[in-house]
Amino acid sequence: MRTTCVVLPAAAVAFQIVAVLPSLATAFSYEVGVGKDETTGYPGIGFDPSRSVPVNGDSIVFTMLQGSHQVIEGTSSTPCAPGGGFDTGLQSVPNGTVEGGPTFTFQVTDSSKPTFFYDAAGDNCQKGAVFCLNTDETSTTESCHAYKAAALALASGSGTTTTPSTTSGTAIWSTSIPSNSSASHLIGGTSTTSTSSLASETSKSAAARASRGLRGWSTKSVVALLVGLVGIGM
Repeated sequence: MRTTCVVLPAAAVAFQIVAVLPSLATAFSYEVGVGKDETTGYPGIGFDPSRSVPVNGDSIVFTMLQGSHQVIEGTSSTPCAPGGGFDTGLQSVPNGTVEGGPTFTFQVTDSSKPTFFYDAAGDNCQKGAVFCLNTDETSTTESCHAYKAAALALASGSGTTTTPSTTSGTAIWSTSIPSNSSASHLIGGTSTTSTSSLASETSKSAAARASRGLRGWSTKSVVALLVGLVGIGM
């Protein structure tokens, strides 16, 4: 039996690759527990995780556990005060709710800048209940650990805070956690500036980005690579 090998022109191969690229660019959903201690995984004060590193098109799904919670977007310069963006409104979740609570979704549209959130219910923020996106942990002012430290300082009376509105604001309601959420894409934050903590966080971030595969490649880069491989094969 003779086997016939058909070699497609490089242009044809490139066209087929471009056609399937949209399916490779699937956005990820990062599930974040509100009212959950990230060190124990049980209900408590804070967010779990307290920091994530998404890219444009990804979404952050805040899931509220038992107690009162209100996730508000803030600013690095003024902890525990509204920044005029995302606001879930004040939510009261029945005691005993450790999963399946109300969820709110934040869409990531500019991953080039850090974004800060806090739990405005009661004094949760002043107890360290903050969450950050794409922060520079080497910065003394724009890092998540610096934002948390500034929030904790308010409890001692060394700062001021603003009482937020209890309206729903700009939150997007979601009835369930998206099925493509994965713990492998969640980056936990740190509350110190130690070298070991930053190294651990950096390695987690690298692993998460590596798991995206071709997603981080531009269409032009993928096509150029595959056309080159086809040319070598010919």
